[in-house]
Amino acid sequence: MIYTCTLNPAIDYRIECDTFNLGTLNRSSFSKFTVGGKGINVSMVLKELDTKSIAIGYTGGFTGTYIKKHLIDELNIENHFIDIPSPTRINVKLLVDDEETEINQSGPIIGAEELKLLTDFIDTLNTDDILVCGGSQGRSKQNSYLEIAKQCHHKNIDFIIDSSGQSLLDILPYQPLLVKPNIHELEEYFDVILNNEEEIIKYGKKLIDLGAKNVIVSRGEKGSLYFNDQYIYQADLIIGDVKNTVGAGDSMVAGFVSAYTESHNDKQAYQLAVACATATAFSYSLAKIEDIDKYLNQVVVNEVKR
Repeated sequence: MIYTCTLNPAIDYRIECDTFNLGTLNRSSFSKFTVGGKGINVSMVLKELDTKSIAIGYTGGFTGTYIKKHLIDELNIENHFIDIPSPTRINVKLLVDDEETEINQSGPIIGAEELKLLTDFIDTLNTDDILVCGGSQGRSKQNSYLEIAKQCHHKNIDFIIDSSGQSLLDILPYQPLLVKPNIHELEEYFDVILNNEEEIIKYGKKLIDLGAKNVIVSRGEKGSLYFNDQYIYQADLIIGDVKNTVGAGDSMVAGFVSAYTESHNDKQAYQLAVACATATAFSYSLAKIEDIDKYLNQVVVNEVKR
């Protein structure tokens, strides 16, 4: 079973206005609530791929109730969120004249007691399960992802943690199944400037040397590179109209883990990962299966000689 963990989920409240004047009454022309969070996004794309998952993490208050009800009633995604006293956050996306302004809440504080409830649940997972964690840790008092990584490694459970900064480097010794930095994040990890493909390959391989089992480095308009301890693959960017980059990384994770659990074929997992990310980037929502299938046929993967 695949479990997706979102420590700090959100309801995204999108408001569109024809005009907006600060300090006066404004009226919206359109508004919509959507459920957000990296782990939840992974579950939603897995659903499109007909791959079952269970969403876990923390929710609280009326907003948390909305998220759980939406996942079950609208998406038929099983979930086992831990209830906390503080309400789940609401992020506001205000669109005026094609310009979007975001107001994001920090989210609730997650303390040691709440973390133990989550790690107790993770302790019930089996060695053939996969845990996918992603997104903000909120106002956590500890590095929750590091504790989760230690626990998964101890229990021999494959895990993916989609985070950035020093926290990822701290997690690498516990052998995550996948990490997927972009070029800028890879530069931040090692405090370098990457000027060419040779340098990108050098530091992508270093993530493998430090413990990651699989690495995908996205390179914007130059496509992406995939690494494991045996192969390096390159997928060229599919040309199209990019409409939405939000959730493309989560879609990539979903594609990879879906194919990996079915075939354990690294090249096929990488191909599906690229197709899912492309399907999201070329639409106004998360990837849909008809678009995934279309782009999968266009993904060209070539081996890069070491």
